[in-house]
Amino acid sequence: MQVNNLGLVDQPVNFFTTLNIYRDNTLVYTDRKSNTVKVNDSVEFVYKGFKPDVKGFYTMEAFTELENDQLKTNDTLYSKFTVGAPYDIRPIKFSMPEPDSLYRQSQVTLKPLITFSNFGFLNADTLFDVHFEAYSKGNRFYRNTKQITLNSDQSKEIAFDSAFIPSRAGEIKIYAIADLSKDNKHFNDTLIKSIYTFKEIDVVADSAFIPNGVDSVLVNTESFFPRFIIKNLGIDNLLDNWDIQCIIKDPNNQEVYNEMSTVSDLDSGSKKATIFSKIFSPSMEGYYNITFITMLESDQDPVNDTLQVRFYAVKKVDASAIRVVYPNDGQSILTDASAMIFPTIEIGQLANYPIKDSINAIVEIYSNGSRVYTDTIKTSLDSQEIRNFTFTKGFSRLHKGAYSLVAFTDHPLEQVNSNDSMNSTFTLDFAVSIKDLQAEKLNTYPNPVKKNGTIHIDFTGKLDGYVGSIYSVDGKLMAKDITLNGNKMDLPANLAAAIYFVVIQNESQLYRTTIKVID
Repeated sequence: MQVNNLGLVDQPVNFFTTLNIYRDNTLVYTDRKSNTVKVNDSVEFVYKGFKPDVKGFYTMEAFTELENDQLKTNDTLYSKFTVGAPYDIRPIKFSMPEPDSLYRQSQVTLKPLITFSNFGFLNADTLFDVHFEAYSKGNRFYRNTKQITLNSDQSKEIAFDSAFIPSRAGEIKIYAIADLSKDNKHFNDTLIKSIYTFKEIDVVADSAFIPNGVDSVLVNTESFFPRFIIKNLGIDNLLDNWDIQCIIKDPNNQEVYNEMSTVSDLDSGSKKATIFSKIFSPSMEGYYNITFITMLESDQDPVNDTLQVRFYAVKKVDASAIRVVYPNDGQSILTDASAMIFPTIEIGQLANYPIKDSINAIVEIYSNGSRVYTDTIKTSLDSQEIRNFTFTKGFSRLHKGAYSLVAFTDHPLEQVNSNDSMNSTFTLDFAVSIKDLQAEKLNTYPNPVKKNGTIHIDFTGKLDGYVGSIYSVDGKLMAKDITLNGNKMDLPANLAAAIYFVVIQNESQLYRTTIKVID
């Protein structure tokens, strides 16, 4: 103990200091020493040794004994120390599972049994948690908790309530944990040991033989039989039949394939390739997900029974007939012996790849079910390119009638046939040529005629059975099958002020002229 002289004079005469030690207010040690001390100086008093034999809380009392000391209030000093830890709960033993033991994976049920001891000198008489945990490859897969109390120097074997099944393969780390928040020695709160598992029956979906990587399968043109390898990781040979399953989902996550197969005779440690009997061909572009499942009921490790892989179905050739530009659908065209129709269609490569070899763009025209025209253009298209093509071979406008036009594309590697063709219809009706207009065969009056008016046709014979048609000067049919009232024809209400061709006809005769409609 160090003593300071805070007075103004030396203390040349020996004076005494005393040191007492108490445990639980009981004096267990005392010693007394004497010495001198100069002014503004200090001196150390060294006492006999103290060896405590009981854990607990201790108090030290040190005081000076100088009769003429003028300030007694600072003559005594107190301090405290602890022998041992007040609280020190430790897990000390696994009784179940037994450390370093070998267990059948997933086939045994264990009730954890762990001994905990209180090495502290105070009772842990308020409930606190103790835990049992199991880890496989660093991941915890089991935990159970129990609440206990534990007196000083007491040990208890704690039976946990929940059953533990060692369901992971290989080494399993088991943890016993004392979870007392006021524990003074947390470094020894956890006891770690290992147990090991073995499997008698474990069939794993090991690997798959399926198309892999980008551009692996061409949409609609390539197909394959799904197949994968299964492996027996257990120690038993498997003789009985059991099922395996293959499920395929398209890029929209819709199930498009679901097949079962049967496997038997798989020895321990061996592999077997299984091929499903139903062929599969992807119908759209994108990633397909394949799931292979082994379905052995007695399998001890279901976690590895499922294998998921995916492949990409690519669309490289999608040459599409998009639109008939001319003649457009429903168009009426004037007959003209000196004129031709040159069909124009719109086609495109809808896939994300250029087509460098030839695409055949084809147009066919039919009359009453018989083909009367065909022509072909060979071309190439870039990725996502859409372009119009006009055919160089003309189709005669000579013959009146209803026609159907079919436009389609053709490529040997075409992958999407649903959009390869496009249909339209058009009609050829009687026309008025410039030459005929110069040699009119009919006269009408009034001419010019007002909108919504009536024209009179100057004709020497009867017009029974005739019907009228009106065309614009560019050949557009404005009205047809207009009924004649004697020699009169009412103009339709939709005629704007302009010059029009008027045609009257029956089954064998046709007459034509022009009129001018005014406001």
